[in-house]
Amino acid sequence: MIERWKPVNLTKRQYISPQSFGCGDRLDDWNAPDSPVMNRAQMLVLEGRWSLKDQMVLASDQRGLLPFLGSCGKEVPNDIHDIAVREYEDVALENVSAKKRRR
Repeated sequence: MIERWKPVNLTKRQYISPQSFGCGDRLDDWNAPDSPVMNRAQMLVLEGRWSLKDQMVLASDQRGLLPFLGSCGKEVPNDIHDIAVREYEDVALENVSAKKRRR
């Protein structure tokens, strides 16, 4: 079975779905500095939507999590991958710049 990974911002209750960019869910499929998933995470930070002070993790559907960009901080449930998919907002393709202009 393939281990699926997603960047998750626990503070903002958001995640980035690699499949939205045509990437596979395996960490090796998208964990590179120039990947669209990593570019999206960086853009969210640069546009002020995500902060390096936020609690962020790379969440796996099988074996837990790894720290991501900011701090892992407080205790994180082992099933955060499944919780994020069910309850958090996928911000992979959301147009952040257009949203800011409308405010």
